[in-house]
Amino acid sequence: MFHDLYPDAPVFPSIVDRSALPAGFASWDLRESALARLPMAARFHRALIPFYPRAFRGLADGLRSCDVVLADSSAWAHHAGVRPDAVLVCYCHSPARFLYGDRDYLAPAGIPPVVGQAAAAMFGMLRRSDRRAAARVDRYVANSQNVAARVRRAYDRDVAVVYPPVDVDRSAGGPAEPEAWYLVVSRLVPHKRVDLAVDACTRYGLPLKVIGEGRAMTGRNPADRRTAAAPPRTRPHRFESDKPRRAGGAVPDELWGGHALGAAPRGHDSNL
Repeated sequence: MFHDLYPDAPVFPSIVDRSALPAGFASWDLRESALARLPMAARFHRALIPFYPRAFRGLADGLRSCDVVLADSSAWAHHAGVRPDAVLVCYCHSPARFLYGDRDYLAPAGIPPVVGQAAAAMFGMLRRSDRRAAARVDRYVANSQNVAARVRRAYDRDVAVVYPPVDVDRSAGGPAEPEAWYLVVSRLVPHKRVDLAVDACTRYGLPLKVIGEGRAMTGRNPADRRTAAAPPRTRPHRFESDKPRRAGGAVPDELWGGHALGAAPRGHDSNL
């Protein structure tokens, strides 16, 4: 969205997985943080959690020429090292949910208790750093009322709400009669609770299509294993996120054909 508005502006991500980058991003001016120089950083990016605040502050040299910085943040981008006189606007998809004890996010991840206890001290340090960074932001904008409430709780900041754009033309048309299957369209990560849809449809013998991709298919905790081991009747599909954006693409066809659409989990950031 921001790049469409300012196509000549550089983009400063922490790490880019070039192998998974949609073709449309190839022409962007991407300037990664120092973390990207670490071997296999994209693959093991979750292990680098303690280092993201410093990595974004380390972008200061590249951002020195910027009078206005738009931080598109779901955790760390608002830590960007900007000039004291620059304007920093944060479009927030959520404060880092694992830092602020969000059980809807943490419980499905199946974190072992001993790991959670060891992480508590580190998370306390990161929360203090996170709130200092939030205090530097000149204006907060949230993608939903739900996220706005989180911003107020975590940072005690005023926040406006600007909903993300939705390409409604992609969903125009469709078959006259829906088919008799159920549909979930989601990233396949633990807190999306796709396993609940798999469990329900398996129990009642209902056909289910799952469109998405993500680490839940690795089966590392019980909820993930139920998603990964979905029986044939669930007919799992893989959503190709780099397909051209056009009306009548793969996902709109599925949305029109389904008997019903699975709802998002409790505490979700924003539903499109």
